[in-house]
Amino acid sequence: MGIVLAFLVIGFGGIFGWNYFRARMIEQFMASMPEPTVTISAMRAERVMWQPVLKTVGSFRAVNGGKVTAEISGKVHEILFESGQTVKAGDVLVQIDDSIERATLRGLKANQELAALDLKRKRRLIKTKTTSEAAVDVAEAEFKRAVAAVDVEQERIIKKQIRVPFDGQLGIREVELGQYVSAGDSIDSIQGLDPIYLDFSLPQQNVKEVQLGQAVQASVDAYPGRIFNGIITAISPGVNLETRNFELQATFANTDFQLQRGMFATVNVLLPEESGVITLPQTAITYNPYGNSVFLVEEQESDAAGPILRVKRVFVTVGRTRGDQVAIEKGVQESDLVVVSGQLKLRTGSRVQIDNSVLPANNPLPNSIDR
Repeated sequence: MGIVLAFLVIGFGGIFGWNYFRARMIEQFMASMPEPTVTISAMRAERVMWQPVLKTVGSFRAVNGGKVTAEISGKVHEILFESGQTVKAGDVLVQIDDSIERATLRGLKANQELAALDLKRKRRLIKTKTTSEAAVDVAEAEFKRAVAAVDVEQERIIKKQIRVPFDGQLGIREVELGQYVSAGDSIDSIQGLDPIYLDFSLPQQNVKEVQLGQAVQASVDAYPGRIFNGIITAISPGVNLETRNFELQATFANTDFQLQRGMFATVNVLLPEESGVITLPQTAITYNPYGNSVFLVEEQESDAAGPILRVKRVFVTVGRTRGDQVAIEKGVQESDLVVVSGQLKLRTGSRVQIDNSVLPANNPLPNSIDR
């Protein structure tokens, strides 16, 4: 038993000794290896003029819009427009056959002339006492009745011409030549698109930040990269009880009719500029549940190759964003060198080298308004 125990002690001792020796050798080897260096991109924090914005979404609505309809029944005699045409208020779209009304008008005008002659004759006779005042009154009434009948028929003839109620753009034609239309039948749709309204809403806490005449920018998917400019022209006096938002209306010039009724838009309401705001690219911020942070680059010591750069994590308070930038309210000072890409491999004390051959976007007004 003693011999067996001796062999076991020697065997296990050899195993433990070998493992300890190997661990020491590995530790010495790792200690002798150069410290790994992480390649990053870095930028200086800047203090700039800041144009804050309120971001939201909305939809465009025509200033005027609806259906052009017939007011009087009849057969379509002439069509004077094309589908999609741009028209002015008062332009004639359709002429309904008015031949019967014109013939009737000629007869009514003849009656009017006869009534006028009779009235003139009665007024002359009253001076000579050869007729009564009652006869003159009857003649005047007949004359007025004849004039009214002429006016009614002339108005009926005017309504046989279907005209545009306001400037706008027509839709698809809904009548054909020779078709019989009844009162109320649709001729075409029309939308007044220049100018055009943009309806949108904002949370109630922003009500004090907007006012009439304030600048608004909008973009739509149909024209990527293009920004349309307008101004706020109406603010709802109340807050929606369900959403707790208040409604706004902006007006946009639309001479080329590129903005159409119902288009969905991304909206930026421009607020007054602020001075001396520290900004960074949004890629510089590491967002975490326990707080947002950035890595600052610091020069700590030097070796044969030159200064050694290390990073330090600091927590920051971020403000509003605009384009590719974010405002820093607390945690970073002007001219601090901040890591803007490559943070995933970093921890406080990591050695880094800077390669700014490729930098993240840092444009306050990128082409796309909703970045």
